[in-house]
Amino acid sequence: MTELEIILQALREALDGGEAYQVTQTYPNGGRPPLTGPVVAVGLKAGSEVSCGFASYMGTLTTPQDGEREIYGKKMELTVGADIYSPRDPDNGAGKCLEVFSRLAGAVAGLPEGLHCLELTCGEAVYDRTVEAFHCPCELKLQAYLYAAADDESGRILHFNLKGEIQSWQ
Repeated sequence: MTELEIILQALREALDGGEAYQVTQTYPNGGRPPLTGPVVAVGLKAGSEVSCGFASYMGTLTTPQDGEREIYGKKMELTVGADIYSPRDPDNGAGKCLEVFSRLAGAVAGLPEGLHCLELTCGEAVYDRTVEAFHCPCELKLQAYLYAAADDESGRILHFNLKGEIQSWQ
């Protein structure tokens, strides 16, 4: 899994609406299955990697199972779309888009430790004939902090983790 996939998966899991709404990836090529309830389509709009120390070196981490290991990190700044779609029926509609946005705003407080929301914005909920549903464009501006330990034998960094996902990282 790439760094972006790790971040987007963690975000989708944190924004999960349970029974209230479904969270999915952005629909490729604008295609989507028919809606039976509100859906939040999450996908990357823009991103950049920001330097995080000299050569990304952050120091060492000591754990009982691995001993002392060198840790490297990166900070990413991302703009993520979280577009809300709601069917045009008596139980849903434009009002449901705003209700889902309110729940999203609450869910942002439960993001993983290494993922910080700097801004959450919401556009107007309007009926979109091309998707036959109400559409409310939303965006999150995020900072993500990732870390990795170098492989003991080769010294290569093989995989980055979102900060806070591994219990030994404090």
